[in-house]
Amino acid sequence: MVLTNPFDLALYTPQYKQPDSPAKNFHDGDAAWTRFLAARPLFYLPDRSAITDEDPINRHRRLWTHHELQTFGDVVEEWTCAQLRAQERTLRRWHQSATHVQRCFRGMLDRMYVLRLRQELFEYAATLERAMELARERRRRRKAAVAIQRGYRCHRKLVIRQQRAAVVLQNASKRFMQRLRRWNARVTMQRAARFFLWRVRWQRYRQRVRKMLDAAARQRKLALATKAFLNARENALHQRQVKTWADHPERMQMLLRARQRQQKLRLATGRSRLQTNTNRLYL
Repeated sequence: MVLTNPFDLALYTPQYKQPDSPAKNFHDGDAAWTRFLAARPLFYLPDRSAITDEDPINRHRRLWTHHELQTFGDVVEEWTCAQLRAQERTLRRWHQSATHVQRCFRGMLDRMYVLRLRQELFEYAATLERAMELARERRRRRKAAVAIQRGYRCHRKLVIRQQRAAVVLQNASKRFMQRLRRWNARVTMQRAARFFLWRVRWQRYRQRVRKMLDAAARQRKLALATKAFLNARENALHQRQVKTWADHPERMQMLLRARQRQQKLRLATGRSRLQTNTNRLYL
């Protein structure tokens, strides 16, 4: 394969992917040199001038000797090997650079693809969150609307009931006043009003008494609970004192004697103060 430019190399062809062999390279170079010697048997040195290249006697072009041909062949072979090594290094470096660039490009494409996927996922998540928020807001508004409608219906029913009761009461009052036409009707209405007011006061009194009884019951329960707690704490304290007496009797006796001395000192101090105050009063 003849390469005039590194970019003419097909990187992933079967010829390029086949393993490199130094023995095969040497064999190919030797065969090329043999073909070169067979095709051009009458070579002259290219670096000689015309005077030294020609025979001074017969002016014919002087042929090469075997030693000169061998020397020139060694030089050409060495230069060819150097060129092949340089070309191989260039190709390998170019291939490494191309592989690195391709990896970077593929990584960039993968990162861009991942970023695009993440962006789409974030957009979908934001859309879903917005939809959920709108659904929650819609449920809240629906609940508020249902509550308002329920309150409106209850208020409307109450107003209708009050209007109907007022109409019934007004018609009854008219009929009552039309039938009686006496002062006795007014007295009866006053009595009915007083009875209604007394009944309202009686209901309020019952409610107040019920609340007071409930409060008293709660107070009794609280007192019982407090008493039970105090008894439990006193029992626990007594048990702890008994355990302390059983574990450390000498220390508890010392504490008891110290407490008795403190009580005696308090009593003596209180009596002295009382005596001082009495003397001051007498003075």
